Amino acid sequence: MSQRELNREIRWDEISLIPQSAMNSLDPVRRISTQAVELAQVHTDMTEEEALDRLRELFGIVGLQEERVTDYPFEFSGGMQQRAIIAFALLLDPALIIADEPTTALDVIMQDQVFAYLDKVREELSTSMLLITHDISVVLESCDNLAVMHAGQVAETGTSVDLYENPHHPYFILLKDAFPDIQAPDEPLSIIEGDPPQLRGDVDYCTFVDRCPWAVEECRQGMPDLEPVDADSPDHLASCIRKDEDLNAEYLADDVGAVRGEGDD
Repeated sequence: MSQRELNREIRWDEISLIPQSAMNSLDPVRRISTQAVELAQVHTDMTEEEALDRLRELFGIVGLQEERVTDYPFEFSGGMQQRAIIAFALLLDPALIIADEPTTALDVIMQDQVFAYLDKVREELSTSMLLITHDISVVLESCDNLAVMHAGQVAETGTSVDLYENPHHPYFILLKDAFPDIQAPDEPLSIIEGDPPQLRGDVDYCTFVDRCPWAVEECRQGMPDLEPVDADSPDHLASCIRKDEDLNAEYLADDVGAVRGEGDD
């Protein structure tokens, strides 16, 4: 598609974006209402009044006062700007919403309200959402499927429930255990030592190898394919040469207890 076709047929109307940095996404010298009306009229046949009515409705949903649709972005706090961008993303009822840490600047109560509405939109309008986040709790509550990435590589993918209950890639085994569990508040958390590698050019090895307590020399000799963890789970894939082993059970048995930092002061 040309840029003109892409703008007219896809952007905002079919696919919208909730960026992580909302403060860089709104024109600071134009009113919120002006930007929303332009967005609606470029991509749909909505009238100005219809666009403003829809924006007021969405402002109420994301916790902003409806009369503030005519304010300038600089009159909003960072969290309020983030909520305004979420309203923009929902304005034209797109088929796909790409949400990059959409509630970063919001408190937990507002996060819950926003995701409750996003879930309602998905169900009522058959809208899909691609959520990019570090918050596992949000993923498990809102997402049907999950892809865990490390240093630009997909480590493991499948349904959110299957991955959480039966992880096979070392990174996700440790990552899952690095989050506090409300049912076990005194349980020590895992520590993933080291940092992701600095990637330059093609990568022909597992990017987690230098941080992995289960790594063997073969891990450095090629990039492992993303393959089913077993014949009974064709949609649960992992990129690890030891995916057939029950590393999660081994970890839970504390055979890799040092990773938890046990014995440290």
